[in-house]
Amino acid sequence: MAFLRISILLLALMPLASCLPPPFVCATASTDDTLFIAILGALMTVVNNAPGAGYAKSQNQGGVNAFGRCTGLHNGLSCGQCLANSAATLQKYCANYEDGAVWYNSCFLRYSTKDFFGDWNVQPLHAFFPSNDNSQSPLFEAAVLRLAVTVSNMAVQSGANLFAEMEQPVQEISGVTIYIMAQCTQDLPSSQCQGCLDWLRNNIDSNCGNKDGCRLFHTSCILRYGISNFFI
Repeated sequence: MAFLRISILLLALMPLASCLPPPFVCATASTDDTLFIAILGALMTVVNNAPGAGYAKSQNQGGVNAFGRCTGLHNGLSCGQCLANSAATLQKYCANYEDGAVWYNSCFLRYSTKDFFGDWNVQPLHAFFPSNDNSQSPLFEAAVLRLAVTVSNMAVQSGANLFAEMEQPVQEISGVTIYIMAQCTQDLPSSQCQGCLDWLRNNIDSNCGNKDGCRLFHTSCILRYGISNFFI
């Protein structure tokens, strides 16, 4: 766990640049020389199968499980390209680890030697990225927390896609609109999706404070909000 926190902290402190990788986490170093090939096979299965439906999984392929999904209703070529980039990132940074996850704006990809399907709390990896922009008033944070409940419930009730997004002006603050989205991985039943999003929502106060935007990543769900329209 110390490694995860250090990796996330270093990534968050790095200056923005074209070569900056997306948020990723690697865990549990391995000395198994065959693991890289198994990881590559599982990731390629997901990359090849996901574009049609927007998500795919590879179960126990060479002892490795993998899951990938694209944001919202995005599928097809853009989904495949995003997941291919994700696979390349994991191969570059996490090749010698038993668990790895990467979050792009348009997609998410994870692999693990653990069977994590259907349970958000199996070997979870997570990362929080508050905005560097100006802080908002406590009224803003209260509005975020209210909308986080609403959009989480919408995602849970959305059917197989487990995705929702919304925008709403903050009545207490003139000229400010909050854009917010929530999504779970499609291997989760609705009750597990609810538990994952509840966990992220409960981390807003301690990890995002009153910043005007934040990305909360979990290997089974995401929650993101801001005052600029980031919807794709």
